[in-house]
Amino acid sequence: MKTLLLLLMIVIEINGYFKETSAQNFTAHHNNYLADSLIKVIAPSAKLLTIASDSTFYGGTSHTWNYKYASWDGQNSTYYFLHTTQNSVVYDSSNNLIWVGVTYVTLPWIDSDSAWVIAEAQDGSNFRLSHPHIKILASLGEALVPNLKPSWYLIYRSLDNANDYVSFILDATDSSKIAGVNLLGTTGLNTFRLQQNYPNPFNPNTVISYSLPSASNVKLIVYNTLGQTVKVLENGFKNAGNYSIQLNGSNLASGIYLYRLESENYSAVKKFILMK
Repeated sequence: MKTLLLLLMIVIEINGYFKETSAQNFTAHHNNYLADSLIKVIAPSAKLLTIASDSTFYGGTSHTWNYKYASWDGQNSTYYFLHTTQNSVVYDSSNNLIWVGVTYVTLPWIDSDSAWVIAEAQDGSNFRLSHPHIKILASLGEALVPNLKPSWYLIYRSLDNANDYVSFILDATDSSKIAGVNLLGTTGLNTFRLQQNYPNPFNPNTVISYSLPSASNVKLIVYNTLGQTVKVLENGFKNAGNYSIQLNGSNLASGIYLYRLESENYSAVKKFILMK
């Protein structure tokens, strides 16, 4: 316990100095070995869970990256949070949760600059050039759907209209493959579609988006893993269009939840994680 308390302030320094902030951007892989080295001191059994940009992501780089690690003893999970700048890795905090399981990033993954190149080629560049005010964020994690492989999630969002964005789920084990593309606001409405929420995992807010090609009665309901209704987000008539709704999970316990979209001729279910 004393060791962990001392490690609350531990910092790895490079070339004999520490920078609290850095004006230079860097890729997610840049500090990966430092983060892994530090977590082995703090919690040798912990494994990588997610990496996420903590500032605007551009050119495959960010000013800061946050690493999340987790250890699992079969009943409880402990999560460790590391904050990185270009030349430092700082251990922020940890928390313990009762959890039904965790999904680690175990396979080798392409760096964030490669993910950027793929996203730009798949219409990210067009969206960026046509929107003067945007913010781009990126995160790496083990995808719950569709393939349980490490996946990059990149989102280009207009700062003028939060519902105008393009996002990409990229197979992080294959720099030439895109696992899925979501283009709301510019794509033609020809099918019902329920999107993976973003961010995921989340705390406490996340956004769920869906598309309706025709007017319909719609239900969007959040369930726990026992199948019990947790929240009803939508229940009524909707015209054809793209919709986004924010879920606030401040009054929910950490864990895995499901959300289900039902219309007159369509239903779909996706899984998401609330991590406090």
